Amino acid sequence: MIGLWLEVAVDAWTVVLPASTGMVPVARAFARQFLLDHPFVADTELVLSELVTNAVVHGSGVDVAISLVHKGDSIRVEVSDHGSDSSPIRRDPSPDADGGRGLLLVDSIASRWGHEGVPGLYTMTWAEISTEETHE
Repeated sequence: MIGLWLEVAVDAWTVVLPASTGMVPVARAFARQFLLDHPFVADTELVLSELVTNAVVHGSGVDVAISLVHKGDSIRVEVSDHGSDSSPIRRDPSPDADGGRGLLLVDSIASRWGHEGVPGLYTMTWAEISTEETHE
């Protein structure tokens, strides 16, 4: 009989925060504590802060759930809210626009991102940051 040993290192943390833009710095601190001195902590903080801001501004409900998963060569960021009637979409705002750049930033940092959910019930937006490649 041939044996097979598979070991997958996974670290995962989840927190639920009030749905308030005042919680964005708390979410960033959560990411810093989760990753400590990891070289991609700044990228993860930025992606997380954009996703939390979008959930608070465009979602509904009194709270948002944040999950961070570090598995092998990637960091996955998930932000869930109680849903909206529209799906998250990347915009290309004009240079003088006050907002609309959040998912543009996420798209430039993350190796991939997406969303799932049921309109009006919940939305979970996720992004994966590859720790193998260098972002410029």
